[in-house]
Amino acid sequence: MSAEAANTRVWNEEFNFVGLIAEAAYSRISRLPWSPERKVAKLREHGLRDGGLDFPGVDVKGTLHSPPLLMRLRTDPLKAPNFALIAVDLDGRHARYIGYATREELDAASDREFGYGPTRTLEESDLHKTLPHG
Repeated sequence: MSAEAANTRVWNEEFNFVGLIAEAAYSRISRLPWSPERKVAKLREHGLRDGGLDFPGVDVKGTLHSPPLLMRLRTDPLKAPNFALIAVDLDGRHARYIGYATREELDAASDREFGYGPTRTLEESDLHKTLPHG
């Protein structure tokens, strides 16, 4: 990965805003507790990364892509047992639960290139529509 590509992966307002919206939406649909204050404290504690678990057994991913894609760089370790995808529409001011994949399903996903290196990618039709069992 080039230094330029690596620099795009550090904290930036839009990227993290989408993630925070996705986690808040997941909290609401799953009825699991979530606090923006605790999340920001956790991000600061872990060097602006949350350690790979947003909820018990679940790493929530937000996407602005249309159609929505669940994506993880091949070089990123898959720590959570499940990965949930939330599509975020900033202009429409809403978020929608897309589905989830297990660690094994995401690890077996085909790679695509988006300019940051090989990226495991699953489409909406590849995801389970229920909530994961964390």
